[in-house]
Amino acid sequence: MLPGAVGAAQEVVVFYSEKHELLILPNGAMFISESLVEDVLREGGLEGLAFLLLHELSHLVKSHLRFNLIESNKFGDLKR
Repeated sequence: MLPGAVGAAQEVVVFYSEKHELLILPNGAMFISESLVEDVLREGGLEGLAFLLLHELSHLVKSHLRFNLIESNKFGDLKR
């Protein structure tokens, strides 16, 4: 766990997938595919990876995730 303020990533998990995947959960856990990390580092270096992770973190800070989950649940898109 990473210590931090509200809205900070609490855990970063790198997992194997040939697809590029990146998501952050409302609890702050972030999941990123190994292939995405490799390609971003190759093309954009550490600056590119930092931008990508901070962009995803900004969704959490702005509460977009919570809003999207609430809206999806309201319309029955999520199983209850």
